[in-house]
Amino acid sequence: MKRKYVALDCIAIVLLALIAVVAFTDILISPPLGLLVDPMLGFWSEGQYGKIEHEKTITDPSLSAPVVVVFDKYGIPHIYASNISDAYFAVGYIHARERLWQMDMLRRAAEGRLAEILGSDALELDIFIRTIGIPYYANLTLLELMRNETLREYYNYLVAYSRGVNKFISELNDRNMPLMFKLLNYKPEPWKPLDSIAFALLMAWDLTGAFDDLYFYEIASKMGYEKFEEIFPIFRPYTDNYTIVLEWPNETQTHYKASELEIDNTEVLKVASKILNTVVELQRVEMNMGIPGLITGSPTLVGVGSNNWAINGSRTKSGKPILCSDPHLAIDLPLYWYICHIVVPGKMNIFGVTFPVSPAVVIGFNDHIAWGLVNTQADVVDFYYYKVKDGKYLYKGEWRDFDERIEIINVRGQEPYKLVVKFTVHGPVLTPEITGFNITVAMRWTGHMATLNLVTLFKLNTARNYTDFVDALRYWNVPAQNFVYADIYGNIAIWCPGLFPIREEGAGRFPYNGSAGEGEWEAFVPFDELPHILNPPRYFVASANQRPYPRDYPYYLGTGWDPSYRARRIYQVLYDTYNATVEDMMNLQLDCYEVLASRIVPILIEEYEQNPFGDKLVKAAIEKLKNWDYTMDKSKVAPTIWYYWFNTYRDYIWLDEWKYYGIRTNYTWGYNPNNKWQPPLEYTEYITREMPTSPWFDNVSTPDITENRSYIMRKSFIDAINKIREDLGDNIENWKWERVNKLYAHHISEIPEFGRGPFPLSGGFDTVNSWGAGTFSGGAGWRMVVDFANFSNSRVIIAGGQSGHITSKHYDDLLQIYVNGGYIQPLLYTTHEKFLENQIEAVWTFKP
Repeated sequence: MKRKYVALDCIAIVLLALIAVVAFTDILISPPLGLLVDPMLGFWSEGQYGKIEHEKTITDPSLSAPVVVVFDKYGIPHIYASNISDAYFAVGYIHARERLWQMDMLRRAAEGRLAEILGSDALELDIFIRTIGIPYYANLTLLELMRNETLREYYNYLVAYSRGVNKFISELNDRNMPLMFKLLNYKPEPWKPLDSIAFALLMAWDLTGAFDDLYFYEIASKMGYEKFEEIFPIFRPYTDNYTIVLEWPNETQTHYKASELEIDNTEVLKVASKILNTVVELQRVEMNMGIPGLITGSPTLVGVGSNNWAINGSRTKSGKPILCSDPHLAIDLPLYWYICHIVVPGKMNIFGVTFPVSPAVVIGFNDHIAWGLVNTQADVVDFYYYKVKDGKYLYKGEWRDFDERIEIINVRGQEPYKLVVKFTVHGPVLTPEITGFNITVAMRWTGHMATLNLVTLFKLNTARNYTDFVDALRYWNVPAQNFVYADIYGNIAIWCPGLFPIREEGAGRFPYNGSAGEGEWEAFVPFDELPHILNPPRYFVASANQRPYPRDYPYYLGTGWDPSYRARRIYQVLYDTYNATVEDMMNLQLDCYEVLASRIVPILIEEYEQNPFGDKLVKAAIEKLKNWDYTMDKSKVAPTIWYYWFNTYRDYIWLDEWKYYGIRTNYTWGYNPNNKWQPPLEYTEYITREMPTSPWFDNVSTPDITENRSYIMRKSFIDAINKIREDLGDNIENWKWERVNKLYAHHISEIPEFGRGPFPLSGGFDTVNSWGAGTFSGGAGWRMVVDFANFSNSRVIIAGGQSGHITSKHYDDLLQIYVNGGYIQPLLYTTHEKFLENQIEAVWTFKP
């Protein structure tokens, strides 16, 4: 039965809010109950946000001309202005009206100010954010925008946006304050350009900040360098034909060499382990508080794995390009994304998604170009260890004083916390309590400078051709992203812009000896030598978080790529595509074919047929796999069998080594939580297909027995079937994937009654339509298919709604379409007069 949600009535609001008060009492000071139940000032007033006012006029002296905003039936604003600044003012006001509490939480998270509202439970996260310097370096960016004459225009856009946000805030009082502010008993501060910049840098950290070097050091130190290099190779098996750029045209000298490691440095290992313990604890705290994505690899982001591609007119039915983008982030309510359409005659006509902290469209299309983003997952964080003595650190033979920055963190309900952040020549120290250790560790990140990503986005919003597109990308430095591109002239392209360090020693996979001056960043990869391609012979470009470059590319960019299976599937389908339509590309975004299963399951079946094993239920499970088409269809049983078995199989291969060498298994390394603590999936595929007697199959804890692939496959399958029986019962027909694979859209407050789901879905952890398993909370929050033959024939959808107010029908109306695999067609009228009456929910006018 389809589940429907309607706007809550006043009684329901009171009940939910009372539940919320109880839910929040562990982490904050609860609001006065008398105020909350006041019929004029309390929960009852939330009902006013249930509908967008049909007609409204907003006046502000900072506007230079009228702005008309038409809200369509999905609550999407279509903004018509005579200049860009006025348009962005309107975006700010609308963002605040629909998402103000979300905006406030995001800026507080970015600025290390959550404890001001949430109390001491949020202090650890604030300390971490202040230590790595998000607010500090955001302020450097702000100063650069303000003092650089060529960039002042973009600063002014942020000022205009802030004025719009603050116009709405100025209209708030006890009567109409949004519900979550009442629950938390505080009022919003005015918005500042710094708030928009800080969130952009927080997102950059979320997509690039990783502690893999420390984890790799732990593995290599305990297991041995040669074994580490074998199972965590820079160039993984089976991936060479699926890189973003297949051939590199320049014959350039290689700028990196293989990593080197100082083995058996127990003091370094001790401190690295200490930092990893802190990271794991922060992941736990973050998950428990319901704050998604502050620490890379958080368990809250299961299902993350973005895709984008463009196919040129030679393979489309219309003869024009089609561009597709589906970035994956946490799926929470309200969602990160907010859809906007902005029209400024002669300047801008753009449709796409914004973050509700900034006015620029992040992913979208205008009347000339379209673009989509996928995380490059580059290695742009390095760690340096130093000898320390008497409060100083050794650097190139000289004992130096640490630089210091004092941070005062206000904590609700207690005295402010004084944080002393120490710095070396490379960056902030992550182990400031150096007493008791002979060394300390500092971190260097490409975000430790002014970052001008917002300039890129502002420029893309008005770009008209490929030259404009490339010019905009020159300002992008972190997080490195794969920008796919198409235009009305028939061009398609992909670029991987960002700052990639060129290091003096090694490939940056382990901590460097900072005292010896190792691992210095000599320069960054020149922009024109970043991976990119324009109009390739294969008639498409595509990325899915895979390795961007071929083996002969001269620079090291990283190793933390997602498993290559989504890229393999996209390439396979696009190579075989002719006369492509928008519907074909929508189907590919929703594709659930499991490439890895197609590579490994036949081997399991062959093992069984050669020598059957297990009971009748095992035999029945094998029959399900034999008849499986490898699609992770929610109505099928085989996906459940595959999921349980492969995870058991993988654990049986690797877990004994991790336990034997004393390596942690509670750290989610890399950017894809499905990697867990184990080697890349491609290596497990490799030994399964090519090395049936690989020593990795042998269980080191059973020295009297030499296990091989056959043994591990059989044992793991029997045990997996027993586990499914325990979880889902003895009737195999009840093992459908829909019982396992479910999306739950949390409310960002973690109040269960404000969430939606769970929704059973098709798809798997390595399909194009990528999900987790169990109850997960991440995926393709925005899907976009752009038709250059007719922009109005494009398709889009978000996994949520436009509004952050639980009383609004737009809180989750698009989520209902999304979970059914649906899309909507954007309304792209160039003037507000062209709307039909039945397409309009409201019309607002902004006036000077």
